[in-house]
Amino acid sequence: MKRLMHLLGSAAFTAVISTVLIGFFIISTSTEAMHGSVLSQEIFYNAWWFDLLVSLLWVNIFFSIVVRWPLCWRQTGFLITHVGILGILSGAFIIKYFVVDGQLMVAEGQRVDYFKRSGKMLARTDKKVPFCPLAVKGPVKLPAPILKVMDKEGKELLSYTLAVGDIPVKINIPQTAFEIDGLAFYPYAAVQGKGVLVNDPAGRMPNPAVSFDLIDSKGFAVHQFAFAFFPDFSAMHPSEEKGVSDLTFRLEAGKPEDYTASSAMPGGAADLARTDRSEELPFSLMLKDFRKIDYPGTMEAAAFESDVVLEDKKSGVMLEKTISMNHPLTYQGYKIFQMSYIDDGVHGKSSVFTVAKNPGIPVVYFSSFIACLGALWQFYGKRSEET
Repeated sequence: MKRLMHLLGSAAFTAVISTVLIGFFIISTSTEAMHGSVLSQEIFYNAWWFDLLVSLLWVNIFFSIVVRWPLCWRQTGFLITHVGILGILSGAFIIKYFVVDGQLMVAEGQRVDYFKRSGKMLARTDKKVPFCPLAVKGPVKLPAPILKVMDKEGKELLSYTLAVGDIPVKINIPQTAFEIDGLAFYPYAAVQGKGVLVNDPAGRMPNPAVSFDLIDSKGFAVHQFAFAFFPDFSAMHPSEEKGVSDLTFRLEAGKPEDYTASSAMPGGAADLARTDRSEELPFSLMLKDFRKIDYPGTMEAAAFESDVVLEDKKSGVMLEKTISMNHPLTYQGYKIFQMSYIDDGVHGKSSVFTVAKNPGIPVVYFSSFIACLGALWQFYGKRSEET
């Protein structure tokens, strides 16, 4: 047992783990630069063996303290520094497995008590109750998708029905100087790299989307996307090109709830649908007013903010707060940041917020302070002893 402890706490074991981690970071960084952060996260940082490597590093640092125990006064800096590093690694694990992060969209006058998280889940369509993630087997029949183009007043300018295998053709948008070119339909859309759509039906539920070039009268092209299950995508990512921001693109291909599967459940059969993963908040948020200030002479936003009312019925708390870019709302560990907005003639004004709750951040901050304190102690303590 003693030999194992000395091995786990040895400098040689530290060198091996450090070498493997350095090689890992080189490969993962190169992968991210070439193929994007999504692929890098999936292959490397979310892999079980990465957690194993970091856990081995934690074990190595821990046993490097144990095998030297009891420590003498001269090793105080060593102890403080290594305890700080252990805290940083522990905080990183807390962040990875207990962080809450998602998006919340609220229209003016609307009250919302849940937010969307990354990923998908199966939910019962007869009741708004989350259900365990099950595999949906068998092909799913897609409804015929329709691309619609509307002006800033919400008037429909174009309605075009698509089909799988369509040969891209140029489509003129009536009452405008624009035409659509290279229209491509992706029934199982997945984003790869920097804004590149691919059709990836393997293990995916339908995610209808289109990509196309919007060409003006001078031949200048702006690449555009439209997602059926994310109808406000174009409004949230407006183009700065003149005239393009006046157009809204929507793809109609049903709703996520339309793609259901029957599953036997206690009490009888129930319909399940693959939907965005959502989580309830311990409070509700209402958007009273949204304001946007543009740069003089342009339609580009210089600043935007939201007046909200937070209500916690359980605690009897009601707060009124203005949320802006650098001034989030903080309540019960949750931080709500102003992320974006939607302002069109169809749905009116809406605010898009980022919801975050990260219990590991205080641990990392405090542990970083401890590690720095130990390093200073190690340096200045030795100098004073030598003096």
